Amino acid sequence: MDILEQQSSNRPPDYHALLTSHHFMFPTKRRSLQRWSSELSISGFTKVGYPGVIYAQGSQESIKEFVANVKSMQWLALRVRFWNP
Repeated sequence: MDILEQQSSNRPPDYHALLTSHHFMFPTKRRSLQRWSSELSISGFTKVGYPGVIYAQGSQESIKEFVANVKSMQWLALRVRFWNP
């Protein structure tokens, strides 16, 4: 599907969030992100290591809840770099 087809469809637009942290290493946090992304029907990726990067894409409500979930965990120097709520 090219960009024009995606924009002309009747589905709502995707929302995005980009978060960074000093690091992203712990398996328990990775499992939590995987569980939330499945429950909220969002897609994205993480970059494990230094620095840690989290990118998520999905519906407005799902991204809002995902960002709130991530922010509620203890992260070293977590920053929401981009988010279009």
